Amino acid sequence: MASDIASFSHRLTALNQRTARRLSMVADLDTIPQSLRFRFEGDYRRALQLGRQHRDHPEDVATIAALADIHRRNCKFRAAENYLLKALALEPLNQALLFNLGDMYLENGEHTKAWSTYQEIIYLNPESIEARLAQGRVREDEGNYRAAMAIYDQLENDFGPSAGTYAGRTLNHMGQGDYGTAVAVAREGLALYPDHAPLYVARGQAYAGLGLVDRAKTDFYDALSLDADLMSAYAALGEVSLQEGNASTAVRAYLRVLDDRPGDAAASLNLGRAYLMDLRLREAVEEWEMLGYLHPEDQASQHWLPEAYYLYSLELRDQGRFQDALDAHGKAKSMAEGRHSGWMTTALVRAGDAAWEHDDYQRALDYYSQATENDPFRAEAYIGLGRTYRAMGDSVKALTTLHQALTIDPGHPDARLELQQISRP
Repeated sequence: MASDIASFSHRLTALNQRTARRLSMVADLDTIPQSLRFRFEGDYRRALQLGRQHRDHPEDVATIAALADIHRRNCKFRAAENYLLKALALEPLNQALLFNLGDMYLENGEHTKAWSTYQEIIYLNPESIEARLAQGRVREDEGNYRAAMAIYDQLENDFGPSAGTYAGRTLNHMGQGDYGTAVAVAREGLALYPDHAPLYVARGQAYAGLGLVDRAKTDFYDALSLDADLMSAYAALGEVSLQEGNASTAVRAYLRVLDDRPGDAAASLNLGRAYLMDLRLREAVEEWEMLGYLHPEDQASQHWLPEAYYLYSLELRDQGRFQDALDAHGKAKSMAEGRHSGWMTTALVRAGDAAWEHDDYQRALDYYSQATENDPFRAEAYIGLGRTYRAMGDSVKALTTLHQALTIDPGHPDARLELQQISRP
């Protein structure tokens, strides 16, 4: 009895210390400069409404948690962290809040914080399989695959196999580049847990690593048939669709991700790439402008925006909107200042490739021709021209342009492959 009382006293003291530490970590929420940059007007209004409720009822944990959710949904992680810390100072035993905090730390690559947060859940609930699985993900994200596998081994030893441990092992092997073993582990897990959607996503990603795109997509669709709101499946589907040049599917997948997580910078960047691949140039420009607006610290969109603006300026010019075309061209030049001079040609070749994929051969010819005018010594532009002429049935022009490509780069494999295509009976 005395030992039980001592143990309880020890736990209570530790709990009070953690609560005090959290209160010291929470900034004064009224002084935090809250960005009002939201993709959706509804989120902006909701954030303002919750902010007013919080000022009126500063210790209402439900309101604080909702504020954390709305900011995390929009990837405003520092604000979300502050709200979660304040909520946990009020309810230190709330495991749902702890999971949200740990997952957010893991998402941001803050491994030490994530690990200790999951460890706190285990302290409160030693049989929490989810917290231990999350610690395995932390170790994998750090690249410590052996330590992650030891966690899964211990979990199976203590609690028996689970869908989560199979998913963890699958991702572990993938992280080490062993996609074949990853597929085998996932297949074994799905035989036992055929309704576990994340396992389908994991196996699909392993298939994608092996280059088996059709099997990968089948797994992603199977996962979505089990859980229509599984964002990891949409993101994975978008990624493989981009890789195979299926722009329309990629657009739909990333739009769904952004509907759930409007501030997701990676999804926004890839949506812009899908728009560009689909030659929806205005949408590509708008999406990357939105990314820069929501995440001014993120420089990824600045790599792509000049090309999108340049191609959009050509489209505007062809539409007779000369002033708009001039403005877009000026933005492209301004954003590309300091970049290698070949960026315009690269943009035109990519646009020609996209038009060719859409069987829009005249548009492809226009882009590739402009690319050769911009840079008469870019072999890829001549290969694109040759491929397009071949598709249009003009073998003479195809041969001429492909030989020009080989004059520039005698060993270029794509030019030789295209020549073989023409020479076949």
